[in-house]
Amino acid sequence: MKTLLSIALAATLTFTNATQTLARDTENHYILSGTTINISADENVKSVTIKLNNIQKDVLNISLENTEGTVFFTESVSATAQYAKKFNLSQLEAGSYRIVIKKNASKTIQPFELTNKGVELNQSERKEKFLPSVVQKGSSVRVNCLTSNYTNIFVRIYDNVGKLVFEDANYVVFQLHKTFNLSQLPEGTYIMEVVAGDEIEYTTVKL
Repeated sequence: MKTLLSIALAATLTFTNATQTLARDTENHYILSGTTINISADENVKSVTIKLNNIQKDVLNISLENTEGTVFFTESVSATAQYAKKFNLSQLEAGSYRIVIKKNASKTIQPFELTNKGVELNQSERKEKFLPSVVQKGSSVRVNCLTSNYTNIFVRIYDNVGKLVFEDANYVVFQLHKTFNLSQLPEGTYIMEVVAGDEIEYTTVKL
């Protein structure tokens, strides 16, 4: 599971917010479910800038992480038409990183390389992927998962000490719509893991 770095390390990063009107870049903008997302970097400066338009009442989760899943920064944004943030990355080690923006049932992933001189960011490497939806009603849990390509989908449930208590495997499928009856499990808090190819999402389930 993803882990947040200590507050001390996160504090070494400088983040700048802006709510001023954002100009739409007709060459570099990217659409995620109606929201315009622009992610850019100057290769000679260790910083990455995010600009978002048309967020409206939707909730977006923005995170900066490395390719191993360690999260250096995360923030939720909603109820605003425009948003901007600049990440000063001068305190991070050289390596592979990514900006992840989640909205509803999809997410945008923008990878980039942090070098000793600056940032290497190729917008053509940006990807949009679908996220599984987990809806609980009592002891029943409905999982809906749509993937970009046919892949293996696994649904696993762990108890509060990390022990695997349930697993369901669906091999080489494009989508999954399935309801699980968890009434046989004792009352308590569980973590549901949905794995679709190389994508993993976690949801807390309370019985």
